[in-house]
Amino acid sequence: SSGINAEWPLRPGNSLPPNALEEIIEALGPALGQLNPPTPELCDFFSRYCRDGPCAATAVVVFAPGVHCILKHNVDFGKYTYIRTFARDFIIALASQDTCPENLPCFIHTMHSPGAR
Repeated sequence: SSGINAEWPLRPGNSLPPNALEEIIEALGPALGQLNPPTPELCDFFSRYCRDGPCAATAVVVFAPGVHCILKHNVDFGKYTYIRTFARDFIIALASQDTCPENLPCFIHTMHSPGAR
């Protein structure tokens, strides 16, 4: 079958170097804002990272612009449930960060600030 196997980097015992997953996220992250709509495989991969991965500051910086676009533009979440799932997982990951509890309020502020597009 063709497509991306969204589970492979997050499996226990994978053979990726320590920073490889974050490098993959950094490389693929900008596609969120460029693909309209983002692919199911990409959203599933990013959702899994938010749920199962470290969801470090990298995810906040890389995913926030794409999630911002998803939430600001009229995405049909009934048609694209995988996009809704990713946006939800990103917001839950933001809310769950003990080291930076201000990330979620800051993200919400950017969504509703006068300069938000």
